[in-house]
Amino acid sequence: MKNIIKTLQLPITKLLLYPLSTVLFGLIYGYFTSNVFNFMTSILLCVMVMGAETTHYLFHLKTDRYYDHPKLNIFLIISEAILTIALLTLFFRMNWRINLLLFMYVAFIHLQYFPFNFSGTIYQIILKVMFNGFILNCIALYSQIHSLPKEQLIAFIPLVFIQFAISLSSYNMCCYYKYLTPAIQPKMINRIMIISSFIAVSLGVYLSLPSTFYYLAQIIFVLLSVSLLVPIVNPVKNEVQMNHKHYYLCSISTTITLLYAIAYYY
Repeated sequence: MKNIIKTLQLPITKLLLYPLSTVLFGLIYGYFTSNVFNFMTSILLCVMVMGAETTHYLFHLKTDRYYDHPKLNIFLIISEAILTIALLTLFFRMNWRINLLLFMYVAFIHLQYFPFNFSGTIYQIILKVMFNGFILNCIALYSQIHSLPKEQLIAFIPLVFIQFAISLSSYNMCCYYKYLTPAIQPKMINRIMIISSFIAVSLGVYLSLPSTFYYLAQIIFVLLSVSLLVPIVNPVKNEVQMNHKHYYLCSISTTITLLYAIAYYY
């Protein structure tokens, strides 16, 4: 398990794995619903969220960590260009309501830093959970079946609670790094994270029933999810630990989403 955790702490997971967690379940759900995989739209959507996450990370380095390097601006221009091209191409493949959601998501990526920096606040957590846990999965589902049946959207609820628990853990670390007094006491944050994780796993199992594979997928989902979620309540003592935990949180978001998708369909 230690080797798995070390692998999940690699920096590359932040830019590659985490963006996928925001659309992965919606894409899988759409495929199993329609039995047709819209490959090009799916690729564009993945490229867009990766570009958005890279842009967000570069803004974070410049604004929150005051990291100033000439190459940083070059990388920022490249990521913005990739994000813009993917977004504009998606505009021609979606209807105006989905396009509005896409625009709101990209606007959120930028407005959390400009003109006022509200990253690492409760407001950012709420918006981040809303977009990463629900709205982006709705967009991913629509990209496959070109509709959003209300009865199917309930399947996204466990993902919202997972994102909420992970975002609270990130908030705790952000307050530590910025030497800020959190709006919620750390002990209370830990309790909320545990409750949110419990609700997510419990709802995930409930919504995935009945099982078609002797409940094996549900058992694996519970055991691995709980094992991966336990470390999120551990405090960080220095910047190195904070970075490792941040990358770890990004990794388990994708891992648990994939486990939930497998349990949901098997």
